[in-house]
Amino acid sequence: MEENKIKEADIQFIDSYVKDSYFRIHNRPEKNKSEIQVELEIRMSEIKKINEDSLGASIILIQNISLINKENKEHTVELGVQMLGQFTGKNLNEEQFIERLKYNGAPLLSQLIRSYVITMTSVGGIEPIRVPMINFTEVFKNEPNK
Repeated sequence: MEENKIKEADIQFIDSYVKDSYFRIHNRPEKNKSEIQVELEIRMSEIKKINEDSLGASIILIQNISLINKENKEHTVELGVQMLGQFTGKNLNEEQFIERLKYNGAPLLSQLIRSYVITMTSVGGIEPIRVPMINFTEVFKNEPNK
């Protein structure tokens, strides 16, 4: 019996790095002392073609997180991460490539940021912050067509 060949996706993740990040503890949250709410801000940079020969793009996903004490409304922790990811596409037109970046590329970068935040807060001396999963269909739903 012949082994099944794995079909390669039409979008590939080439590289990524943390372009910028910050982590500020204003008032170290105590375990189970006060309720904390998480606020997220997500932005994605413009998608640009790398060159004319092939489809490629670099996108930046930014997540800013604030932990706010519900009792006194004070910020206890603020952190943010800018993750740059490079992608290539084949057998796609530009519109299809942009769709793949939105619904495959951005979620991949989001998961990398999620891991980074868990690590950063764990070694930072506070309870690890687990950023919620993000519904990118909703994020891009009301975006104006370009």
